[in-house]
Amino acid sequence: MENQYVEDFKKGDIFDIGEHTFSEEEIIDFAKKYDPFPFHINKDAAEKTVFGGIISSGWLTALVWLGMMHKSFYLTILQWDHLAMRKWSGQNQSGLVTPSRVN
Repeated sequence: MENQYVEDFKKGDIFDIGEHTFSEEEIIDFAKKYDPFPFHINKDAAEKTVFGGIISSGWLTALVWLGMMHKSFYLTILQWDHLAMRKWSGQNQSGLVTPSRVN
């Protein structure tokens, strides 16, 4: 993709960012750690649902899509000053306890 700036994008533009085929193993491994609903991790239970079998967690689907977006738009995003200069309030490093609250 050639370098573009935010003003180059128009409403309705469509971008091919690739494709990903989810394996059952990938779906189950992710779900066991992060989203352990029966229709993500248990074949027998999943077959009895409206889905008729194991389905990917929406979180896994979103993260794979986000990864494809990053790979596809990495250079473009660096051109966007307001995004390139964005600072996170903290980094999640290995061993760091990250507090979370829901209100």
